[in-house]
Amino acid sequence: MKGKKIKLDEKRVKMLKRISNPDYNLNQRVAKKAQVILLAHKGKRIKEIMKETNLSKRTIINYTNEYINPDPNIGGMHFIHRNDYKKSSLKDVKGLLEEFKNKSPESYKEATQRIKKLYNISISESAVRRFLNKKDIYTKNNKTNK
Repeated sequence: MKGKKIKLDEKRVKMLKRISNPDYNLNQRVAKKAQVILLAHKGKRIKEIMKETNLSKRTIINYTNEYINPDPNIGGMHFIHRNDYKKSSLKDVKGLLEEFKNKSPESYKEATQRIKKLYNISISESAVRRFLNKKDIYTKNNKTNK
């Protein structure tokens, strides 16, 4: 980041704050990217950002360079909102919670497969686990440990 400044207008700051909120965004990578850009905008040094985000120096440099990149298809907000980082649509699926409350999955892998089959949504197992656990829904294997 040496000498590179990230300047954001108030609208962009609000958007990044919303994106970096884990309740808004299940994709942790996107949330971390937004958090790094916000901290860099505030003038934080790499070491300070590393402490706050638990990311490596190289990752922070990559995120900031990617944001600063002048290519309109890569730089700016595009690097955060690329198609492979879409906001999870699990929150919008009606019946999903009832589906798992009525019949608990054996594992998060099974839950992920059921979501893909029933709702045609591709999402990581860890995102499914976080979403279900926030709603106090656990797999049959985890219920015995609770």
